[in-house]
Amino acid sequence: MTTTTMTTTTPTTTTMMMVMITITRFDFIKQSTDGRGALLGFRGGPRGIFTGDVVELTAAVVAKFRNMGGFYIIGSGRDKIHTAQQFADSLAHCRRLNLHGLVVIGGDDSNTNACVLAE
Repeated sequence: MTTTTMTTTTPTTTTMMMVMITITRFDFIKQSTDGRGALLGFRGGPRGIFTGDVVELTAAVVAKFRNMGGFYIIGSGRDKIHTAQQFADSLAHCRRLNLHGLVVIGGDDSNTNACVLAE
């Protein structure tokens, strides 16, 4: 079991958006699937995709972060997905999880990773 340590810094607009987007996705998935759908998060950003470090964002987990900012739900990372092995591992983990979509939320590095994964 992994525990998350939260810091008491003032959230920025960007970090608040990250949490709001994640919670909005959670709400949409639960409402549009009559509660049967699941929202998974890869811990630590891109590293979590290619290492398979995944967690289900349940109602109990999400409730702790409503009306807060920060990357605390699953963390963030500056890793790049650039080696053939990282691509292969990322694809294998997504297939193993039977994902129907992969939403990448973040800034420049996140957009770059999303672009290369899409190719």
